[in-house]
Amino acid sequence: KKKKKKKMLSLLLFFVANIVSVSADCLDVKKDCLAHGDGVHDDTSAFALCINRASKSDSGCISIPKATYGVTVIIVNVSNVALFFQGGSILQPPQGTDGANIGGIIQVGSRFSATPAHNISLLGVNGQFVIDCTLQAKTNNISG
Repeated sequence: KKKKKKKMLSLLLFFVANIVSVSADCLDVKKDCLAHGDGVHDDTSAFALCINRASKSDSGCISIPKATYGVTVIIVNVSNVALFFQGGSILQPPQGTDGANIGGIIQVGSRFSATPAHNISLLGVNGQFVIDCTLQAKTNNISG
């Protein structure tokens, strides 16, 4: 029994070490792509920039620090991209948005692209993140 526990612990430590080394290569949506993360400004273009840059990197990894991001739509129409949302992160329409320009908060793939997107990940790290699809009343939340 002790040998089995020791082997499992070794595998767990190896797995954790791999996660840490991968996350060090992540782009940071605030530092590297200049998202505000205040829920007021529209951070859509910062997410688009990060997704484009991540798709051309070896890791394909984007770190989203805990904050409230105002976005009209995040389109992921490239492959091999992973978005790591820190626990407590929120995606929602920017303040003052009337809904006319909201494209669904997150769209994976594009009907206009001949090449389908694949291997896309949206992951919560150290807790849940929220995609809030409402404009005024805070009643429709989708947690991930």
